[in-house]
Amino acid sequence: MSKLFFVAPFDPLNVSKSRFFAANKKIFLILGILSDIGYDVVLVSSIFQKDSASNFLQKSYLHKLDNGKLVNVVISKFSPFSKIDYFFKLLNFKKIINFSIQKFGAPDVVWVYNAYSFEILCIKYLKKKSGLFSVLEFEDWHFSRGIGLKSILDWTIWKTNTHLIDFSFCVNSFLEDISRVNKTPSFIFPGFIEFIEYDDETSLNIVHKPIVCGYFGGLTKDKGMDFLLRLINLSIKRDLDITWTITGEGPYFKYFEDLRANFPEKVSFFGRVDEVVLQKLIRSVNVLLNPHIPNKGIFPFKVFEYLSYEKLIISSYFDLPDTLLYLKDSIIINKLDEQLWLDQILKFHSLILDYRSKIQESKGKLFLDYSHEAIKSRFLDLLKKYL
Repeated sequence: MSKLFFVAPFDPLNVSKSRFFAANKKIFLILGILSDIGYDVVLVSSIFQKDSASNFLQKSYLHKLDNGKLVNVVISKFSPFSKIDYFFKLLNFKKIINFSIQKFGAPDVVWVYNAYSFEILCIKYLKKKSGLFSVLEFEDWHFSRGIGLKSILDWTIWKTNTHLIDFSFCVNSFLEDISRVNKTPSFIFPGFIEFIEYDDETSLNIVHKPIVCGYFGGLTKDKGMDFLLRLINLSIKRDLDITWTITGEGPYFKYFEDLRANFPEKVSFFGRVDEVVLQKLIRSVNVLLNPHIPNKGIFPFKVFEYLSYEKLIISSYFDLPDTLLYLKDSIIINKLDEQLWLDQILKFHSLILDYRSKIQESKGKLFLDYSHEAIKSRFLDLLKKYL
């Protein structure tokens, strides 16, 4: 069986404590597909092992995926402090890769999640050792969340090694254009769309009042939490016939806890929930919100998930590649203006009737290219000669 090293800031045993819900879900789905098509997958984790009692650690364990396949996971720790640990991982990336090879054998393919320093250095080292096939899962532009020492270092290491990347799966057209400039073959891959059975009652809101709005994701500044808090507070101040259902974790957690405590009849806040509860909550709302701060280097994963449920979606601006421009017909896309969003939420009953057929059409088109089976077929076409 061919071997694939998947290098990522990800540890299956720590996902319950992570606020990166969409990224973790995407990684799990990718690992499942790669194991389904016949690879013996070794996950080399670059994430900080916060809960480990040991200050020095290098070991592996077996993890069972939802498809029943097993993946070997390699974890390491060099310091009790995350930033120092990351620095030492960069100094010891060869040691981590060599440990992985000694335990599980040399890979035929290396697949890395995002263009971070550690991940790109692993490509460089493995390419030098065996000339294997390399894939970059390009999820975020280095400076999309600001310029700092880490982002500059990540960009520099990526930029000086772009010639070693054989293929890129890019989250949006901005990153695909960058890959094209670097002469790297690529494919737009924002995420997966799942088949969710249509729920006529909650989508059309025939029975329910008030209108229920939902946000399900990270509670961070870049996700638009300042705007969402202003939106909810303005709605409450005006005593509008709207209630709010929120899940997630992040720095804004306490603000939503306070809203729930002060206005329990208006705000339902659940914090972090598992996948079963999340699906139930998404089904229960009428309008799904994506208020992230517009950023060319990032694609909002949740839009794909929201379309699966055939709900009315109100979103801030985000870039779409030419192949996905049809999504603009099925999503209300606006500037971050509280009054404008509230006006549109209150028009839900008429808007969902106008948008329902467009939403269903977009969902069908997305399913053709981004369903689990469609992505599996694409992965197989890309990697079949290395199996």
